[in-house]
Amino acid sequence: AGWTPMMLCLLSSASTTQRFACLRLLLEAGADGFASAAGGWTACLVAANRGDQIALASLLRWSGTSGSSEERVVRLLAARTEGLDAPLHLAAHAGSEPCVRLLLAAGADAKARNAQGLDAAALAISAALAETSDLSDAATAAFEGILTRLLATDASPPAPPPMTMAMTMEAGGGLPFSPLHQLAAAPRGIPLRRLMCLAATLRRCGLDDHPHPAHALELASAVADRCGRAPLASLLRADRPPAACLVCLR
Repeated sequence: AGWTPMMLCLLSSASTTQRFACLRLLLEAGADGFASAAGGWTACLVAANRGDQIALASLLRWSGTSGSSEERVVRLLAARTEGLDAPLHLAAHAGSEPCVRLLLAAGADAKARNAQGLDAAALAISAALAETSDLSDAATAAFEGILTRLLATDASPPAPPPMTMAMTMEAGGGLPFSPLHQLAAAPRGIPLRRLMCLAATLRRCGLDDHPHPAHALELASAVADRCGRAPLASLLRADRPPAACLVCLR
């Protein structure tokens, strides 16, 4: 289905060192880093989806054969899957803070939406709340870093607050179902410490600065209470938590 040797190299189960050596040989031999396969997949998208920061950095530094380096980076970042996921969407969903950092530094748009209307931050939250995800403290810290970087990205001219457009509506109730609500109603298997760390991070990044913050926080805290998560409900009702709060939670 059009999968190139470069993509297969990045998808292999070989060690990071072996994949990097293979990728370097292919790029030096003139392999096309822009080639796409079925579904729109490119080497850059594959690397981001795997959270492979070494491969991603190599592709972003790739000299190519035409155009300026800036033009090549723009073209790499413009790749989309058939679901309109960009490299940044995939890296955020993979929970790879190093890849997210690389892509933002290269100029990736943190506000871009995929076909479902979700931005990279929304996808990171979705991944963090999946019961099949890595539930370790290290993975939680990585998601905190990802959200901090994505939500700190300047959005000018004035635009809706971070992730407001990614909100859905609570079924039948016409009430905003924000990421804070998602945390409050997360599956039982998600550790409370992860939920509290992410809630504190989102609030410190200004997620509750949408048109009706008090009402939204009240609703989210009520959901947390109903789900038996009293500590999370208290955190949502409190004033915006200071940085020291995250240190204590960890």
